[in-house]
Amino acid sequence: AVDPTLGPAAWTFAVVLFLWTPPHFWSLATYYRQDYADAGVPMLPVVHGDRVAALAILAHTVALVLLSLLPLAWGSGWIYGISAVAGGGYFVWRAALLARDQSPRNAIRCFLASLLQLGRLTAREGSGLEGRNSRPDPSQGLRLVQQAIAESPGMIRAGGMEVALLRRTGQAEEARARLAHWRSADPP
Repeated sequence: AVDPTLGPAAWTFAVVLFLWTPPHFWSLATYYRQDYADAGVPMLPVVHGDRVAALAILAHTVALVLLSLLPLAWGSGWIYGISAVAGGGYFVWRAALLARDQSPRNAIRCFLASLLQLGRLTAREGSGLEGRNSRPDPSQGLRLVQQAIAESPGMIRAGGMEVALLRRTGQAEEARARLAHWRSADPP
């Protein structure tokens, strides 16, 4: 029988998504601070400065990473745990680098780390919380990411996710070529 109520894992994941949003957008706003200022958009880096924004990004990131580990208590599985720790650890590291040095390069890398972290959580969410026999289809994720990249030049930085999905679908040579391309490209 299916229980129509949301369990603690679903509520926890909703809060994780809620906490993920500010550091994601504040990192991007730090990178494009002058554009936001010129447009009169009161984003945190514009109103309170890059240093305050970077510290807020770090605080939110640490909170969301800690909270993203909570579903392990409800049986989400070791695959989810590894994804949450790896993606979250990288995001915290990038946020700490941004807190130390609020350069545009660190800001955009923190933004990209937020995408990686969310991708790792959502790609593994189904395999961990739906049961041990359920596995996401990485080729479907690859098609969606490639479609997003093709349709929007602003999504070109989703390439990191594309490389990961290429590897998961057995396209290692193509993944190496794409990775070389993304590493040689300057941030937008």
